[in-house]
Amino acid sequence: MGNDGEPHKNKYEEIINLLKTNQLKNITFITGAGISTAAGIPDFRSSNGLFAQTQKKYNLSNPAQFFQIGLFYSHPEYFYDFCKNVEKQINSCKPTKAHLFQGFLCQKGLVRRIFTQNVDGLEIKAGCPKELCTFAHGRIDVAGCPECLRDYDIEELKKKIYNDEIAYCEKCKKPIKPKVVFYGEYLPQSYFDSFADITKTDCAIIMGTSLEVYPFNRLPCNVPNDSWRVLINLVKVSGAFFTTNRLKFDNEYKKDCFIQGYTDDVIQKIVDDCGWTNEFNEYCSKFK
Repeated sequence: MGNDGEPHKNKYEEIINLLKTNQLKNITFITGAGISTAAGIPDFRSSNGLFAQTQKKYNLSNPAQFFQIGLFYSHPEYFYDFCKNVEKQINSCKPTKAHLFQGFLCQKGLVRRIFTQNVDGLEIKAGCPKELCTFAHGRIDVAGCPECLRDYDIEELKKKIYNDEIAYCEKCKKPIKPKVVFYGEYLPQSYFDSFADITKTDCAIIMGTSLEVYPFNRLPCNVPNDSWRVLINLVKVSGAFFTTNRLKFDNEYKKDCFIQGYTDDVIQKIVDDCGWTNEFNEYCSKFK
């Protein structure tokens, strides 16, 4: 439980009671890379992560440069090389308890929307309906032209990537890539189309994200004042953007609850405290 002691403990117990009695029927998840690292997907931004390795290999000034759309147009082979490693790792990964918990609550009909920064698609592998998932930063398992937005067969793109060839759009001649959002690109329209769901949620569960990337970090600030916001993380989310926008998790707001710990451990505790252990285990067994 969070370091703030009794107030957060009492809030946690209230949330468990609401879940057990099906009083939360419009749950929204807001997730980031922290829920996928337990699946074996590396933290790309770490000092020895794939960004850093690629930066050294191609002598880039910084890892962020790697995701500039201009660099992709001039040197698509850099990102294709990166994709070889990432795609193999993602394909071998299975959903974590955090992913499966989302699918589990979807099955119960309690989820309104899942917003994620992740591009791995593990939510789909965990049984979350595609129509409830908003991949704010795109997905690596679908492809298209970043210029004219035409779709492209992902399997054909994989063949090109593994044969060290570049796939080009037949219409505008720009290189094709997985539909991962780069710097200089707009977020997918699906993000904006589903943004209103956050204003209709009765409980937002925030997991595995530092909420530092705009505009994704606006989501918790648009949760209604009379709705719950639950942060599951090792540390409280901080940052200047939120100190004036009601995301301090400091007990000032009666319906903010910080649960400190590793995401999968906290999810298991929630499941157990709700009396869902056997039911959840049965659900998870379908995805082994």
